[in-house]
Amino acid sequence: MRRHDRETSYEEAVTILRGCPFATVAFHGGKYPYAVPMHFGVAEENGALVLYFHGAKEGKKLGLLAENSRVAFSAVRFCENVPPKNGIACTATARFESVFGEGELSPVSGEDAERGLRVLLAQNGMEGEIPPAALAKTCVLRLSVSSLTGKRHE
Repeated sequence: MRRHDRETSYEEAVTILRGCPFATVAFHGGKYPYAVPMHFGVAEENGALVLYFHGAKEGKKLGLLAENSRVAFSAVRFCENVPPKNGIACTATARFESVFGEGELSPVSGEDAERGLRVLLAQNGMEGEIPPAALAKTCVLRLSVSSLTGKRHE
C-alpha cells in the first residue's frame, strides 16, 4: 500500500468488512478477470477469517472457480466525495473505508452450507428458517481469507 498513513489494523479491517453490504469477488478468467458483486457474511472459524457467499448452482463464476480457486475481493463501507477547495480541482478528495484481500474459495454443503447462510443472513440483519429445499438449490461458497488490508481516509 502506497499510503501507509491510511492503512488500518487487521482488527479495524475486519470491523469495516462486517459493516459492508456486499463485496466484489474477482475470479481468474480468460483474457480478463471476472468481478462479481455478492452479498456475504463474515465469520471467524478456528482463529481464521472466512467469508460466505451464495448464489446459483451454475454459471460463469462456478466454471471459473473450478479452474482456479484463488480469488481477490474488495468491499467499501462508505464513500463520500469532498469537493475541491477554492475551485481547484486537484484538491478534491473522498472520505472512505474499504478492505481488500485474497484467499481460496470453495463450495460447501450440508451443515457447512447452512452455517454459511446463517452467517450471511445475520450480517445483513436477517434471520429465519432455511427450508431444506431452498438449501438444496443454493450454492454456498466459503472463502478462506489469506490476506486482508483495510484503508480509511477521514
